[in-house]
Order: sequence, then structure tokens, then C-alpha cells
Amino acid sequence: MSKKHDLEVVFAAVPTSGLKSLWQALKSGQVIRGRFVDGRGNGCLFHWLSEQKMVDRPSRFAWTNRNPLFTTAHDAAMRRIIVGWDAAEPEMIVKGAGYEAEYPTARYVVRKGDVRRAIRNVMRERREANRLERAAERAVKARIAAI
Repeated sequence: MSKKHDLEVVFAAVPTSGLKSLWQALKSGQVIRGRFVDGRGNGCLFHWLSEQKMVDRPSRFAWTNRNPLFTTAHDAAMRRIIVGWDAAEPEMIVKGAGYEAEYPTARYVVRKGDVRRAIRNVMRERREANRLERAAERAVKARIAAI
């Protein structure tokens, strides 16, 4: 899979508020290669996309299980994105127990600009879909009123 595809497929399954949360975190400098700026390297993209604190794998699994759009393919793409973040600056990786077994080797490097571009693309598609839906609703209401 390509970096662009992985980012867009994951972001398409995330609520708009989560995308806005990640956008704000990037804008305000709270993200360094996908990590919190808390001195301990805690957290990753899941924190912003879920809008909740992810303290361990079970909390991440709980969120992905509650999100009906988030499939195993999305989870695999998210793992590739995370190692792509790590590949951008390997010396900043904070590997927890089981990191090597759970995460694949990096196939690409993800940078802040890649994430921003993917968020913009997904948000553009959502705005266009909302515009088309509103136009269809107006057309139906006009037809009903004409009857």
C-alpha cells in the first residue's frame, strides 16, 4: 500500500472531530513524528484521531472496536502509518514491549505535510458529499411542495 492510500483510508474512517483534533495538534506543535510532546514519548496518532487518551494497546483496541468503520484493514494501515512516522526520525522511537512483533517494518516515511494533505483531501470529499446531499434534499422538498 502507498502512504497516500493508507492515510486517506484511515482518515476516511475517522470522525471529522478526530481529524480536526489531529490538524490542531499538528498546527500547535504537539506532534513530533506522531508522538506527544511529553518527554516520555507517550501516545501516537490514535490519541488525536480518537480524541481520547490511549495509554495501552487494550485502550486502542477498545476504540477501534467501537468504531464501526474501522476494520482490520484500517488497523493494518494505521500500523504502517505509525512506523512511517517512526521512520522519519528513528532515534525518537520509544519502543514498548512487543513493538517489533506488532508493527511491520517501514515501507515509507510519513511527514507532517503528508498528514496535512491527506486530512485536506478527506475533508474536501466530505464537504462535497455534504453539499450534494443538501442539494438533493432541496430538490426532493421542492418536488414534494409542487405536488
